[in-house]
Formats: sequence, structure tokens, C-alpha cells
Amino acid sequence: MAERLAGVLGNLTKHEDSIMLYKRVLDAQERKLGPDSEDTLLTVTNLAYAYYLDGEFEAAEPLFERAMTGLEKLLGPDHPYVAQSAHNFSLMREKQGRMDQATVLAAKAVAAAQKSLPDSHVQRAAYETHLASLRASGSR
Repeated sequence: MAERLAGVLGNLTKHEDSIMLYKRVLDAQERKLGPDSEDTLLTVTNLAYAYYLDGEFEAAEPLFERAMTGLEKLLGPDHPYVAQSAHNFSLMREKQGRMDQATVLAAKAVAAAQKSLPDSHVQRAAYETHLASLRASGSR
């Protein structure tokens, strides 16, 4: 319940409140489920994204890395959650002007989505559009 509220707060651009709730949920999940459970890693992804939206890139970076590595190990490289995490991390790298890294991450998101989501899936289309935009802007 708290995690859903954190997401709603984030959507309302109340990023500080969202971050606070995600941190509380993450703490409870790490104690209850362990640091490498799927639910815990999804919360890590959500917390990283909330930090990104709040412009706190230094706080977001290790969380994005942890989530991507953990989800890939747990679910495999072609899982939609891996695609989502890579895409979100790519958005942050783009915002930072780190275009080569953004493109690599976007390509990872597309590769995972193409293997796990149907052609018509809205997220897959968004990942492909983002990668095309990065490539058109001259990065990798």
C-alpha cells in the first residue's frame, strides 16, 4: 500500500514524499524479503526513478545499477523489468548529457523488450522510440 502511495505522490511531482515512502518500503522489504528479492529490486528501481525525477542523480545511480544487475541475475536479461530499469537509467544518463551511456542502456532496454513484449506493446514502442531518438541525435 505504501509503495502505491509513493508512486502516486511521484506522479503528483511530490518527489520528496515519494522518496521518503519508497525508502520506508525498501527498508521493510530488505528485512522481510531480503535485498535480492524481486519485490525489493522493483522498489529499488522505483526509488532510483524517484531520485532521478527529483534531480538527485548521485543518489539514483547506484540504485539503478543495483536494480538492473539484480533483476538481470534473478529474472534473466530479457525480462520486461530489466527493460524498464535500463530504460529509466537511460533517461537519466541522457539528462546528464552522457549520451553514449544513454544509448547503450536504451539498446539494452530495446533488446530485452523485443524478446519479452509483443510488437504492439506501448512500453516496447516507447523504448524503441527513445533509442531511435538517441541514435538520431548522433550518439552511438
